[in-house]
Amino acid sequence: MNCDILSTLYIKSNGEILCNDDFGERVSLGSCDSNGEATSIHDTLNNDRYKSIRTALQSGEVPWPNVCENCSFFRPDEHYSNDLLKDRILQKIQFESSLACALKCPQCSNLIQIKTRTGSRHFSPESMSDLLHDLKKNEYQIRSIEYCGQGEPLNNPRFPELLATARRIFPSTLQRVITNGNHDYSKTMGTEFVEEILVAIDGAYQESYEKYRVKGDISKAFQFMKDAIKFQKPNGGLVVWKYVLFETNDSDEELLEAQRLADQFGVSRLWFVHSHTTNRSKRYTYQNPHTVPVTSSRVKIDSHPSYLRHAVTIAPAKTPDRIYGDNSIVCLMYVDRIIVHANRSISISGWAASESSLSHIALRVGDDYLGDLNFIMRRPDVVENHTVFNEVLCGFDSLLPCDQNAIEPGQLLRFDFFDDETKIASFSLEIENRAL
Repeated sequence: MNCDILSTLYIKSNGEILCNDDFGERVSLGSCDSNGEATSIHDTLNNDRYKSIRTALQSGEVPWPNVCENCSFFRPDEHYSNDLLKDRILQKIQFESSLACALKCPQCSNLIQIKTRTGSRHFSPESMSDLLHDLKKNEYQIRSIEYCGQGEPLNNPRFPELLATARRIFPSTLQRVITNGNHDYSKTMGTEFVEEILVAIDGAYQESYEKYRVKGDISKAFQFMKDAIKFQKPNGGLVVWKYVLFETNDSDEELLEAQRLADQFGVSRLWFVHSHTTNRSKRYTYQNPHTVPVTSSRVKIDSHPSYLRHAVTIAPAKTPDRIYGDNSIVCLMYVDRIIVHANRSISISGWAASESSLSHIALRVGDDYLGDLNFIMRRPDVVENHTVFNEVLCGFDSLLPCDQNAIEPGQLLRFDFFDDETKIASFSLEIENRAL
C-alpha cells in the first residue's frame, strides 16, 4: 500500500500543508506559515501525522479511513516506499500560488474554498524563501516545483518573484506552471524562465471551450500560449497544450482542428487527458485510450490520476551507469520509474544522453516492439552531474500501449539508442519484482 504524499508536498496559498490536491485536502498535515503550528518544514515532514501515514501504509492499513479510499493518489496495489524519509527526495512540491480565479469552471472547488478558507489568498515569495531554505539546510532534493491549486497561479501579483526565488535557491530544480492562459503573458510571467508551461485549453473553438471554462476567452488563451512559445522555446522550455476530453469538445472535427493548431503554433506537446467528471467524454475513455484520431506527432494521451488507482510502479533491477555504443561512444541512461496501468498501457520516465546526438530510443520487451521514447523533458540535473553532456532536453516521459505484451517481473526491456535512422547503442534491463 502506497501514496504519492510520501514523495510530494502540497502547500496552499495560506501556508497550510494538506494531504494532497484531491480528497486529501480534507486532512491538514501542518503549516509553513509563521503563525501556524510549525515554522520548520523539516519538522512538519517528521511530525506525528506524517509518522502515522508511514506506519499505516507499512502495515497495509488506510491512514485516513473514508478519505484515502476516495483519493486519486492512493495506491492500494503498490508496495510501500518512502523516498522522503529514506533519501530526503521530494519528487514534487506543489504550490497553490493563488486562490483567486476569474473563471467559473463547474467542477472546481474554488468558489467554495474562497468562502470557507482563512488566511492569505496569495502565497508570498518570503514564505517560499523560508521554506526552500529550510529544505536546503536539511539536505532535501527537489525534483520539480509545480504551480497549481484550486485557484489560478498567475493571479498572484508577485508571481515572477516566486519563480525567481525558487530558481535562486534550487537552480537545477524543474519549474512547471499550470495555467488557464487567460492572461497577458508579459505582465504575469515577466522575463522568468520555466522548464514547462501547461496551458489548459479544453477545446479548439470558443463555443465548446466556454462550456467548461466558463468566462474563459479562448483567443486570449491561444495568444498566451503563442507568447509562451515565443519566449520559452528558444531558451529550451516546453509549452504544453493540456486538453481535457469532455462530451462537449470530443468530436473528431475538433480534435483534429486542435492538432492542426498545435502544429501551427509549435507547441511542444498536445496532451489529451481523460476526465473523471460526470461530463467526461464517453467516446474516448481510459479503457480504450488509443482510439483518439491522431495526425500529429505532438499528441500524448493520458488520464486523470483517479484512473491510476490500480496502477503499480515497478523498478528495474539494475540501471547501468555507462554503456558503450559503436566506436566506443559513451552513453548514459537512467530509468526513474515504470508504471503498469490497469488498462495494460505503461508509463516510463527517465533520461538518456550520449557523446553522439540521440534522436530517440526504441523500447522492446524481448523481441516485441512497444514504441519510441522521445526526448521532450529538460533535465538540468543531468548536465549538472554529468558535465560531459550539454544537452538538457534528454528526458523522456512516455505512455505506450502494451496490447498483449504485458511487462512482468523477470522480463527484459531492451533500449535501442538511435541517431535518426542509425542505431548507435543497445542494452537490456531486467524488471525486478518490487516497487520503487
